[in-house]
Amino acid sequence: MPPWWSILLGCCHAGLVNTIETARQLTGEDEVYAVVGGTHLGFCTGSQLEQTIQALRRFRVKKICTGHCTGFAAAARLAHEFPVAFQPTAVGYCLEV
Repeated sequence: MPPWWSILLGCCHAGLVNTIETARQLTGEDEVYAVVGGTHLGFCTGSQLEQTIQALRRFRVKKICTGHCTGFAAAARLAHEFPVAFQPTAVGYCLEV
């Protein structure tokens, strides 16, 4: 997998897993190096967050860089589940790939 295979999100209203699945279908790539931006997880149920965490593991995402609409509770959970991969983003954030 090339290190630049990343998905840049605005505010992912379509759902993070749906967006990754669509990108995988369009590119033929199985893994995702980085997911960057607003995941819109702040508005999901606990079950949806669990499914998203499992999907991020399945896709072997190396960097999870979330924006504002991820929500504090979901961001804290992602930080706990992915202590090396998770990074909150804000204005001026730089990601080196």
